[in-house]
Amino acid sequence: MADMKHHHGWLAILVFLGLIFVWTTPVHALENQYLNDHTNTLSEMTLKDAATINQTLGTLPGKPALSMEVYDRIPNGQDIDKFKVKRFEQLGIGQKGWDNGLYFVLALKDKKYALEVGYGLEAALPDGAMDRIITDSVKTYLRGQHYDSAMQLIMANLGNWLVKHKSEIATPAQIKAQKAADHAQKVRDTIGVIIFITIAVLVVIALLWWHKRQHTKLLQVFDAQVAPQLPLFQSLISTQQAAYRKQLSVGWFKSLPKDLEPWLMRDFAWYIRYKLAELAPSVPTPMPAFAYAGIDYTDLPDSDELVWQATSLQAYFNTIQPQLVRLVAPYRQYFNGFSEWAPGHSFKDQQEVWRTFVAHVALKDAKKLNTLKAQKQFFEALWRRLNQEDTDGLGLAMMPVWLSDVGGSPSSGSGFGSGSGYGGGSSGGGGFSGGW
Repeated sequence: MADMKHHHGWLAILVFLGLIFVWTTPVHALENQYLNDHTNTLSEMTLKDAATINQTLGTLPGKPALSMEVYDRIPNGQDIDKFKVKRFEQLGIGQKGWDNGLYFVLALKDKKYALEVGYGLEAALPDGAMDRIITDSVKTYLRGQHYDSAMQLIMANLGNWLVKHKSEIATPAQIKAQKAADHAQKVRDTIGVIIFITIAVLVVIALLWWHKRQHTKLLQVFDAQVAPQLPLFQSLISTQQAAYRKQLSVGWFKSLPKDLEPWLMRDFAWYIRYKLAELAPSVPTPMPAFAYAGIDYTDLPDSDELVWQATSLQAYFNTIQPQLVRLVAPYRQYFNGFSEWAPGHSFKDQQEVWRTFVAHVALKDAKKLNTLKAQKQFFEALWRRLNQEDTDGLGLAMMPVWLSDVGGSPSSGSGFGSGSGYGGGSSGGGGFSGGW
């Protein structure tokens, strides 16, 4: 009797454990042929709806198939558009020859969704149909975490849309013809690109050859006929001579002048006037070197003979000194303040600051910049503005108002949120993706 009671006791325990196993086994596995819920969020009703929608799709031409998956997050942090294409290929959804599979993925914590559409359904379910599938009601359900309602409505919308547009489902013959046409177009496009690139490369090579040929001719004439007539050129240091010779050009699309010697003579005179500010630091000049940066070369004496007759660069500066004095007269009162600020700054920075200052300063600014300290502080603030650096503590309120319009502060940048948008894949033929 004791053995019998012991036997019944073990039997009761086994039955109890069996019931617990049945009760706790997820019902999702029963329906995962169509809907695989990796989050155990959806109800049995939603899983059954997945089977029902596929039965409806089975009545359409080619019997399209819909597979769906729900994740907390897209595995391994993959991009959802790339993931849906890869997953579509892995699952092999749809009927052979018809390319009529559909794959929908929902990532709850990522707040993203995506649909991959087989090639044969692309005409029936174009990317533009997204708003008819993922309606405002669907997004409202998703934002409210009513995932069952959202999935059920998505499935209903997909089914209704395809039933309504079943005449646009492509047949195997149509798919084969379209793929052949797409391939032919891709080949034509590729050939077109190759031809375009080839022509472009040949044109560039021809231009480079033409430009080099012209440059060589210009150098030959300049060195043989022009340079010996220009004492100023002979006085330049080797790097300055090389800089002029390197830039010699009549332009990419122009022919050489018939009479090169006078053209080269005029070109050299123009070059000296245009590069006056850069050349100034190399020789003793009547004014501080930075001052020449504020002079517009078009305001200099437009006499080529002054350049041709100058025995040296310094001699040319001395010759045009009266005109230079007149041009810098409105700014001479700031020379000392600028000279106080300049040490420790590159000559390039000095030129940029002085050039900007001359372009903006007004007569009334002298009232605020009436001491060496005020001028030095102002030039420091201007330099910082040009370099987009902090000007706190420099007293901008006491400086000319135009300073605030110069340069600026680094932009913090802006970007877009995840939002919703299209992201169609390639292997399936089309689709969309978005978020809520």
